[in-house]
Amino acid sequence: MFSINWLPTLETPAAYVVLLTAALLLMVRDWRILLGALLVQYGAVAVLWGGQTSYTQGFAALTVGLFIGLMLYVTIRQTQAGQWPQANTPPSSQGWLLIWASQVVLAWLLATWLAPSAEALPVTLAFIALALFGGWRFFTAAHPLLLGLGGLMLTTAAGLFWADGTAVTPLLLLTITQLIITLTVSYLAASHRLKC
Repeated sequence: MFSINWLPTLETPAAYVVLLTAALLLMVRDWRILLGALLVQYGAVAVLWGGQTSYTQGFAALTVGLFIGLMLYVTIRQTQAGQWPQANTPPSSQGWLLIWASQVVLAWLLATWLAPSAEALPVTLAFIALALFGGWRFFTAAHPLLLGLGGLMLTTAAGLFWADGTAVTPLLLLTITQLIITLTVSYLAASHRLKC
C-alpha cells in the first residue's frame, strides 16, 4: 500500500496558501490570476484533506478542483473573452487593503481562539479564511462568475469543517455541490452575456 507519511507536515504551509489564495480571489480582477489562484487553492485544500482523511480523498479533491478550474476557464473564454465587468464604484486600493488586512487578522484571531488543539490550528485557519473571504465574495458579487467563486470557497470551507477522517459522505456531497455550482455559474454567465 502506498503511503504518504509526510503529508501532515505540509498542513501549516497549505493553510497559509489557502489564506493567501482566498485573499487573491477577493482582491484580483484578472481572470488568469483568479483561475490560477483557485487551482493553487484546490491543491492546498487537497493537502489539508489528505492530512485529515486519506490521500485518496485529497487526490479526489485535487481532481475535482482541476475539473472546476477547466469548466470555469471554458466558461470565461466563451462568455467574456477575459474581461470581467467593472463595478460601478470600485473600491480604492486602500479600501481593498483594509478589507484584506482586517479579514486576515480576524481569521487568525478566530482560528487561534476556536482551534481545539495546536495540531488543528492550520485546518481551522484555512476553514475560517475560506468562510470569511468566500462569504465576502459571495455576498458582494455582481456577476455570476464572481458569485460562483464565493460559493465554491464557502463549500470548500464546509468540506474542511467536515473532514474528520471518518465520514466520506459529506465530502462526496460537497464535491457534487461544487460541480453543480460550477455548472450553474456557467449557465448563468452565458445567460447574463445574452441579456447584456
